[in-house]
Amino acid sequence: MAVGAAVFVSASVFLVFAFTGGGLFNGAGYSVVAKFRQIDGIGVGSAVHLAGIKIGEVSALGFDAKLNQAVVTMRLRSDVKLPEDTAAQIVTDGLLGPKFVKLEPGGADETIPPGGRLLYVQDGLIIERILQKLIENAEANRRERLERRKPCRCDERPGGAK
Repeated sequence: MAVGAAVFVSASVFLVFAFTGGGLFNGAGYSVVAKFRQIDGIGVGSAVHLAGIKIGEVSALGFDAKLNQAVVTMRLRSDVKLPEDTAAQIVTDGLLGPKFVKLEPGGADETIPPGGRLLYVQDGLIIERILQKLIENAEANRRERLERRKPCRCDERPGGAK
């Protein structure tokens, strides 16, 4: 009976951590906003990293119709203070891993206030576009090599002479 209770408590604790992000925020923290032209692969719950450490997550996505940009709202830990010239990048964890927001702090003395905006952003690279470019380049190189290998017609002379 004690073993069953221990398993139940362990499973409950695991589920609480899984659904609350490990107790990272517990309702505390503050939000900042960044606007991107392209956010493929980012969704609510995507991680926000600073110095390789998860310090928040994407809490909402929206669209600015005037600028035709995606609006990404991020909830950050309350102990993290970002310089006002901090840059936000959408990056991929490895070649095929999930995308997340990477923050690169600047050197400004002033910090971004709660509800403030990150002005410096870099859109994510879309892996499919990169792969398509690689395929197109490989195909062009293959065609070029085949053109160079065409057999010489030695029986043909300039001006039609034989």
